[in-house]
Order: sequence, then structure tokens, then C-alpha cells
Amino acid sequence: MVVKRLDGIPGFSIDKVAKAAGDDPYVLRLENLDTDLLPPSGITEITLSALTNDDSNSYLPFTGNARLCQAVATHMNKLSGRQYNPEKEIVITCGGTEWEKRRNTILEELHDFPLISASGGWSMLLNVGELGYDSFTASKLLLEKGKIAATPMRDWGQLNSDQFVRFVFSNEPVHRLKGIRERVLHALPKKQL
Repeated sequence: MVVKRLDGIPGFSIDKVAKAAGDDPYVLRLENLDTDLLPPSGITEITLSALTNDDSNSYLPFTGNARLCQAVATHMNKLSGRQYNPEKEIVITCGGTEWEKRRNTILEELHDFPLISASGGWSMLLNVGELGYDSFTASKLLLEKGKIAATPMRDWGQLNSDQFVRFVFSNEPVHRLKGIRERVLHALPKKQL
């Protein structure tokens, strides 16, 4: 199903990567996880109604370390120009540290590869152009030979996007990311450029 908001927007090959990856449990699912599926009928209305009903809110009052909340509020204030209240608008969760472990695992394993990593992000780019590949070919080889589903960045931006593949590591646990080096080397032998 294609939703109307995507009319006139070219595809990003994500659907092809996901379909090719199939149900193989050995495949590292590092492709984008976007979906065009709408929620079932009535779910949006129920969700909107529950947002203002305190009985529907199971949010626990553990908001994180006060000094950390203040530091985040200060940083967000600088980024956005909006004043955030660290006691009422900032919540610290454990998810970020898990993503950091995942990111660091990939960075350690692929330390000598041309990677671009956001400092706190949930994905990174591998510059396959420096390895002698275009993004579509690299994505295909990573899936077929390395069992890694990665998103080719062709048509994702200006100028040089076709030289990158994207690893979205937010849903793969650390233990599954260990060994990614051997998979990448098997799929993308470093070419003499």
C-alpha cells in the first residue's frame, strides 16, 4: 500500500532491501525501518483521546538525574531557542546508552573503514565509494554475501549520496553486531583504488 503523502516522492530502495532480506534470522537488519502502513481503523482516535485521559497514562515519574536533565535543557535551549523546563519537560531514559553501545561496537569492528557516525545517533554511513563501490551494488553485496541489510543512499540527497550505504543499528542487539567486520569484509573486499 502506498500512502498519499508519498505521491510524487521517488522511492529510496528501502522496500527492495527489506524484501530481499526476507525472514532469514541470520541477516543483520540495518536497513531503514520506515513503513507506509496506516494504523488500523480507529487507533488514531483512541490514541488522541488517551493522551488527555490521566487514567490511560501509565507514564512513571522516574525522570532521570536532575543535573543531567538541566544539562539537556540547557543544550536544547541553545539548539532550539526555546526555553525547556528541566523538571517538567526533560525525561532521561535508558535507550540512548544502548544505542551508544551498538554504535561503538560497529565503530570498533569497522575502525579502519570510512564511516560517518553521528555522536548520539542511531545510524551511520559507510562510504562505499572510497572502497570502489556505488551504494546500490554495495547494498546488494552486503545482503547477498554478508547477510547485512543496509540502505543504499542513492537519491537521498545532493551530489555524493550514491557513495554511501546507511546502517540503522537501533534494533539490532550488541551481540548480533559483533562479527560485523567479517561480514563486511566478505561482502566488500577492499579494492585497490
